[in-house]
Amino acid sequence: MPNKCPFCEKGTLRASSREELRYSGGKQILVAGIEYSLCDVCGEESVGSKQARANMRAVADATLSSTGKWTTAQIAEFRDRHGLTQEQAADLLGGGANAFSKYERGEVLPTKAMDLLMRLYDSFAEVRAYVGRGAAPVASVREAWSSAGAGVVSSADSNVFKIGRMKLRPSSLVVANDADWHYEPHSELKYATR
Repeated sequence: MPNKCPFCEKGTLRASSREELRYSGGKQILVAGIEYSLCDVCGEESVGSKQARANMRAVADATLSSTGKWTTAQIAEFRDRHGLTQEQAADLLGGGANAFSKYERGEVLPTKAMDLLMRLYDSFAEVRAYVGRGAAPVASVREAWSSAGAGVVSSADSNVFKIGRMKLRPSSLVVANDADWHYEPHSELKYATR
């Protein structure tokens, strides 16, 4: 059943979309896919609640992209990659009980610090170990860095690793009992007594 125009009550609303310029952080950003409905008789435009939610997410994604942060979809993919529910991600990384639900709907934009924490957690086993009190089981810190794609900078100092342009010296993880580290599928390290 077609939607009747609430303005003229004669026409039918047809869904449409367009690009719009918006302002965020003092600069203009182009937002694609702004949804609206157009009356075929009077030409009035309206936006329904479903369209408004989609528009909010489109604006959030354009804003996040313009600042180099992960988009709403990338945040959801990050959670899925690590097998985390929205609630578990919020418990682990912070931001409040509903933070990841709001990030993924585009209702709230993650801070620069949260974006960086998610990227670090995603990229480095040692960060997952520190943040989650465990990550993937490794025989040594060297193995953890190697599994994260790090290469040894030189044979003279085998404790310095290079990822991209960063040179890193891994810290020592202190645990009560090395036997409590165990491997879980998907290269996740866990630290727990059995």
